Amino acid sequence: MTFKIGKPPPGEAQAFIARRPIELILEAGYLDCYRRQHPAASGHTYTAAHPWLRLDYIFASPSIGSRLGQSDVITGEKAEQASDHLPVWAELI
Repeated sequence: MTFKIGKPPPGEAQAFIARRPIELILEAGYLDCYRRQHPAASGHTYTAAHPWLRLDYIFASPSIGSRLGQSDVITGEKAEQASDHLPVWAELI
């Protein structure tokens, strides 16, 4: 599994980014809701003003994951003002 990391904004330190916990969740059979809907998109959620790193996830168990309707990252001015991360959402039907 590869994780796409973009170019950080000026002044943002790019330190070690732990990805093993995410790999363990996926290896345990949980579904990455956003990735299921958007297999090729970056899905970057941090920072909201200059997204370059995906830090925010919604995982679903296999039984619930089969009910995934939609999932996405919310972008736009209001989302950027709400937090330093962009929100992620998932709809289970």
